[in-house]
Amino acid sequence: MRRFVIILLAICLALPLSMKGKTYEELFEKQDACTGTSYKLHLVGQKVYMELPDSLLGRSFLMGSVVERTSDPLESYRGYVPARSREVVFSVADSNMFMMYPSHGSISSDANSSIAITSSSRPAVVESFGIAGRQGGSTCFEISKLFTSKSEFNDALSPVAFNASEGYVKRTPTFQNASSVIKCIDSDSTCVSVVGSNTVKVKSALLGVFSSGEQTFLTTELRYSFTLLPIEVGIKPVKADLRAGYDYYDRLLFNPDGKGTSKEYLTSRRDISKTVTYCIDEDFPPMWKSAIKEAGIDSTLAYRIGDDGPDRIIYCVSPVQKIFDSKQVDPRSGQIISSSIYVHHGVQELIQKMLILQTGKVCEKSRRINIDEELMKKGICSLICRYIGHTIGLRDNLIGSWAYSSKDISSAEFTQSYGLSASIMDRLPFNYITDDPDALLIQTKPSTADIFALQCLYLFDHETVVQKLKYAADNPLLAFKPMQSAKAFYDPRAEYGDLGNDVMYSMSKGLEHLEYAYRNINEWVKEEDPDYCYRSYLYNYMLDQLHDYIRHGFEYIGGMYVRRPHSDIPGANVVPVPSSRQKELMHFLLRTVDSLSWLDNDEVVHKVQLEGPFNKFAQKYFTNFVFIQLSALARSADLEGDIYSQIEAARDIMEYYWREPLRTSDELVRYQRQIFIEQIHTLATSSKHPHTWYSLLKEVRKVVKKSGDDYLLHLVDQRINSI
Repeated sequence: MRRFVIILLAICLALPLSMKGKTYEELFEKQDACTGTSYKLHLVGQKVYMELPDSLLGRSFLMGSVVERTSDPLESYRGYVPARSREVVFSVADSNMFMMYPSHGSISSDANSSIAITSSSRPAVVESFGIAGRQGGSTCFEISKLFTSKSEFNDALSPVAFNASEGYVKRTPTFQNASSVIKCIDSDSTCVSVVGSNTVKVKSALLGVFSSGEQTFLTTELRYSFTLLPIEVGIKPVKADLRAGYDYYDRLLFNPDGKGTSKEYLTSRRDISKTVTYCIDEDFPPMWKSAIKEAGIDSTLAYRIGDDGPDRIIYCVSPVQKIFDSKQVDPRSGQIISSSIYVHHGVQELIQKMLILQTGKVCEKSRRINIDEELMKKGICSLICRYIGHTIGLRDNLIGSWAYSSKDISSAEFTQSYGLSASIMDRLPFNYITDDPDALLIQTKPSTADIFALQCLYLFDHETVVQKLKYAADNPLLAFKPMQSAKAFYDPRAEYGDLGNDVMYSMSKGLEHLEYAYRNINEWVKEEDPDYCYRSYLYNYMLDQLHDYIRHGFEYIGGMYVRRPHSDIPGANVVPVPSSRQKELMHFLLRTVDSLSWLDNDEVVHKVQLEGPFNKFAQKYFTNFVFIQLSALARSADLEGDIYSQIEAARDIMEYYWREPLRTSDELVRYQRQIFIEQIHTLATSSKHPHTWYSLLKEVRKVVKKSGDDYLLHLVDQRINSI
């Protein structure tokens, strides 16, 4: 026992010496750079040290990363944020410095419960660093591995980059440790940062299954930042209501009086005691700067040229046709501390394509490659508005245009007064509905739903918000619906790129304008595009635009109007789209799919050296949509109300495929009929009501026999006999 005590005493005496490590003079004798004030970074060759005063131990920092440059703009892009910023704290134990993620995930309104939550919780340790030295009440430790080894902050391969093909291609990165390089350290008035370069090997697979067999390399330059959060929380957390249209964060609430636990939603917002000032990148072209200054959601926003400030709008010389934003948010209160909006040069190509295909029929200034400067300016202003909305706490509101009649959106008088949508936070197209050259083509101002969301976010307390929402429950001008998950897409009102509340009218106009642009594109751009390079490129975008218009209609088949439940508001939370509307749309869409012969305009296709026939490909492709939505009808079968049943929809499809007098017996007709037989057979073998589908298959046999198609008759007999 005595021997054990002696050993323990020796360890305790040696511990302060082991923690002391080297002197700062020894550590930084050959340092390349030093930056920061209250806490510092030191760069020595390829090693980065953090110098942290004891007074900042246990204090909250915000750690984040962002891509600054990339070797392949099709795989990643400037402004991509690999992971949301995380709150970290540092703590010394023995000869190590620990970096931890503190938890604010649990709260209670009861004082005793709050103490219990605090005493039973501890931060998660995510990294440990050996202490390199101590001097004058500060500790120095090497943090290089944060930037040179695989982590969530280093995963710079963007899942929404061009090569992801809208999610159809899965790309898997393999981190190359040997290629990681520390480039420099930096600081400004808000944070200290490290700039590093990392490389990953990228393997691609179509649909996540079919490998391309090729591996490429992606090198990105990332900026990692550490921002010291204030001791006192800047704003008081306020309870949020998810129906109001603003950003939020969630907590686990331990309810008093034995009522268990529930989610508590708190707002994420700015401190409005200060004006939000956006610093505009000096590299923007003059017209872009002017457009950005005109964009805005709220009168408290100010703009100035330069890059010194927490809120920045940055110009990225890149072919990426998007804008991205990121926010630094204090996780303790939800306060938005700073933000960055990255505007890529390729955005002007996106605006040009939207203008020529969506508005070319009505606006002569849109009929060119080098777009009219005033139109381009409005296009940039419109896009920037939505991202500024994000940085002050608003969310995308995809139901905004549903508030307006489609015919009103085609009116000059209406659109000049009310715009194209009740929310600028809608993912708006340009006005592809109107035939009036005086109608508004591009919305550049916030509208009713945006103003209401800002009032809920900044002016009203939670009880007032609840009451306002209660009275606004049936007011489409104040409705809010975020982007839906592709795996749970139910409500067709919340589509991106749609206009108005009459999808049949809007879709007809969109297709009419698209066909007009397609037939006239040669004449419009022949002088600007003598080698047909632009037209070859534009053709794929035409097909994408066609897809979007037709998708808007198909989403109503099996669609449901969904609202967030609230105990104070009576009524069903999920209501099916009326069956008469779905039935009408089914017939309309079947006719639309058959009417795409204009896609094979020889004057366009042959001269841009494309191989057709595209109309047959498109018709077969959209025929698949018919049966995807037939399956989707099953999800509304158990709802109360006016249901458009699967069997009724199937009979409508059968009636059209075999009895529509204008259809001729050709390859497409046989393809559609064959697919129909196969799908009904699948339902007969997998449905909860197989006899219903078996009976329909017998009916199909009668119409097939009457049509005289021996091949299909043999097929349907095979399918009947297999059941």
